[in-house]
Amino acid sequence: MKVVFSHHTQYRLYERGLDAWKVKAVAKDPSWQQQQRDGSIKARKEIEGICIEVVYVEKGNTRIIKTAYLCT
Repeated sequence: MKVVFSHHTQYRLYERGLDAWKVKAVAKDPSWQQQQRDGSIKARKEIEGICIEVVYVEKGNTRIIKTAYLCT
């Protein structure tokens, strides 16, 4: 499975100080996920003591990450 970032996500990662590899790890193997009304998927995982959530859409064998942030 391929994981790519939208331009919005790239900006948010920089703005929020998130590591791209951690965000990809959440999208590839979440510990929790939930289908959203708009068809996207919200996923969550704790990595190295940090809880990260990502929102992505699936297109074929690719997950396109729309945004990522720290869990609240």
